[in-house]
Amino acid sequence: MAKAHIQFVSKNGALIGSLVEIDTLVVPRAGELLDAYECLNLTKDDFGEFMVLSVVYKVTVDGFVPFITAREWCKGYRHELLQQRGWLMPTDSTSISYDEDDPAR
Repeated sequence: MAKAHIQFVSKNGALIGSLVEIDTLVVPRAGELLDAYECLNLTKDDFGEFMVLSVVYKVTVDGFVPFITAREWCKGYRHELLQQRGWLMPTDSTSISYDEDDPAR
């Protein structure tokens, strides 16, 4: 089983906890939702749903290691965030941010 690293961030960009390392065969894609209640020991009163912003692979001698950044998510417009991240064609007024600047790196 491969390792993956996930950094959770709040809606305002603050880091939530430290980098989480998990064993997994699945690597989520940008735009997919993660239910992280159990992983972060949250109650249903907390926000525990996150959307994957980026996946950056570190190349090692043992293979690829995915570093995932996931942002707190609560019924927003995915297409706007994906446009901002460069995963969808941006509009003229979109402010672009870059995967290379993610805190999981």
